[in-house]
Parts: sequence; C-alpha cells; structure tokens
Amino acid sequence: MMPSHRLHVATYNIRLGIQKGLPAVADALRVTPALDLIALQEVGDHWRMGPEGDSTAEISELLALPYSVHVPAIEEPHDDGVHRYGHALLSRYPFSHTEVIDLPRNKDEPRALLHAVVDTPAGPLEVLSTHLSYLDEDRPAQGEFLLRWLAAHPATSPRMIMGDLNAPDDEPWLSTLLTDFTDADGDQRRHTFPSDAPDRRIDYILTHAAKVEEVRVIEDPETSDHFPLLATLILPAEY
Repeated sequence: MMPSHRLHVATYNIRLGIQKGLPAVADALRVTPALDLIALQEVGDHWRMGPEGDSTAEISELLALPYSVHVPAIEEPHDDGVHRYGHALLSRYPFSHTEVIDLPRNKDEPRALLHAVVDTPAGPLEVLSTHLSYLDEDRPAQGEFLLRWLAAHPATSPRMIMGDLNAPDDEPWLSTLLTDFTDADGDQRRHTFPSDAPDRRIDYILTHAAKVEEVRVIEDPETSDHFPLLATLILPAEY
C-alpha cells in the first residue's frame, strides 16, 4: 500500500503577467513549502499581450516544476508561428495523461477544459483545470457540461477541480458539484477578485477523496487582478 501524501496546490489567474511580469507571478506563488501543482489562467504562448515567449515554460522554470501543459483556448497564426492564449497546469510530478476538451459557447471567446492524470507519490490524481466564461450566456452551459462529463467518467482515483470558474458558489451547477466535492475555502469563502477591491469569490480548489489540511489566499493586489488561492491536501493512501 502506498502511504498518504501531502500535496501543496494553487490556482491563480495571472492576467498574462501584464502588471508586473512573470518573475513577480512566481514570487507570489513562491511559498514555503514549495508548491507541487499549480493551475494558471490567462497564460500566453508568444501572445500579443504580456511577456514575450512561452509563459508556461518560463514560470515552470522559475518555480522548478519540471512538468507542464499549456491549454490553448485561442490560437492566432502569424508569420513566425502560432500564437496562443489559454490556461496551464504545472506539476512537480509527471503526467500520465492529458486531454484538452472544448467547452460550449454562445457569445464569449473559446474556453477549454484540461483533464490530466498526475502520478503523485500516493498514486494517480485526476485534475480538471479550466477558466470558465464570465458571461451568463455561456458559463452555465459550461458548468452543466462539466457535470455531465464527471457523471460519464466515474472517478478511479482522487480528483480535483481547479481554476477561475467565474461563478458564485450558489450558482445551480456549482451547488450541485459541491454535493460531491469539498470546497477548499468553503468555510471562509474569501474573496479573490478584483485584487484592488475584492468583492467576490470566483477562484476555486475543489477536491474529491482528499483532505484539506490548510488553505490560504495571498492578498497581493499588484501582481494580477486576482489573488492566488493555495491549499495543502492530504491524498489518501488508497482509493
């Protein structure tokens, strides 16, 4: 039997690193103990806004997280190649599976869901990371899609959902989701957006079959328009 394992995770909408650059993003996340798994939203890959180059690779290097995947929601062809914008997942441990799933939309920009399996010391961990629409015309359909996906793919290992869900926790699809998942900051329900005057909670770490040991919101109003949300989880010894 594998032993239980402590895992340090975070979700952070970095706003492309426009405000202070990617080293500041890394500094906002560079806590002790070091993070093992990070979901980032609004991440560019040679994108027309924000720092040049591959932001996922740069942040991965800054935080010494050797495994990463970028999820391009928008792609633009240019003479020097394809420029991409989306979200990302960074990990201390390797991925045994990654799959990008397009989400439904009516009016907003394209959105996508990442399904990844991370090979942790306690065994496989399923992670779903995303950045849902802020528009009421799109987000409920995306949330309902997530519910249907989960129902069609029963968990075979501990599971997490991480990201900027752009929804209050009483939105019907999210309330349904929380009947099966633990909301890491559900007791305190601290606001994470906008960082200059926080008045809502739209960034989440949700867990299934993992114990939440500690959760923190880093109140950094300068690096992004969101605050980072961090949690320490205990993965079970067996599932």
